[in-house]
Amino acid sequence: MKLRAVVIGLALLGGVAGTAGAHGVWLAERYGQTLLVYGHGAADEPYDPAKIKSVRAVDLSGSEVAVGVATRDRHAALELPEEAGLVAVHFDNGYWTKRADGSWVNEPRSVVPDAQQAGHYVKHLLAVLKPGASIAPQPDLVLQILPLVDPLTVAADGALPVRVLLDGAPLEGAKVIADYVNRADDPPIVTDSKGEATVVVRNQGLNVIAVAHDVPTPGDADADKIGHFATLSFTLADKGD
Repeated sequence: MKLRAVVIGLALLGGVAGTAGAHGVWLAERYGQTLLVYGHGAADEPYDPAKIKSVRAVDLSGSEVAVGVATRDRHAALELPEEAGLVAVHFDNGYWTKRADGSWVNEPRSVVPDAQQAGHYVKHLLAVLKPGASIAPQPDLVLQILPLVDPLTVAADGALPVRVLLDGAPLEGAKVIADYVNRADDPPIVTDSKGEATVVVRNQGLNVIAVAHDVPTPGDADADKIGHFATLSFTLADKGD
């Protein structure tokens, strides 16, 4: 079976206040490899590979295919079979707690004496790699953006209908960002009662669509909420290819 290296570059938040829920993960081609970048907009950083909780790949028929994970000092590498058409990644960024001086630490509130607020931040990625991929809800992703048509068949500036799912159910009122990497501050598209919205595919190249959703956790000694952030990534082929 022919394998290709896919390197994951997921970042730590670095203790930056207010950004824990705004970061996402997505796939991008860099240095001849397919990177899973963690960041906000165009920014990305190194990360602890232990925060990768699951990686699942399927072929065009929807059958699961084996994925190897090789950890490095500041990132991890995946070995995906050539037939992989879709990849789902669950990344747990852990607990982040704000202290009285305004700084943030990567610890639960229960162990921070001067804690002011805290959250448990989880990232979810659905990446479409090949046209004709079997696109279905992924069991490891609590929050996910599911394209309702093959995104690799939609041209740049074309319309892409999507459905946002939370625990497998449509999420009404979710705010979908059409171009997270380049235009994260654009007004979002809000999902309807079916959890559906239509976004414009912005780029002839990398596209990253994103959505965030917080789930309050009253009574939890470690966090006030679980902050979910989901992305859908895919890359349209260059017109000259």
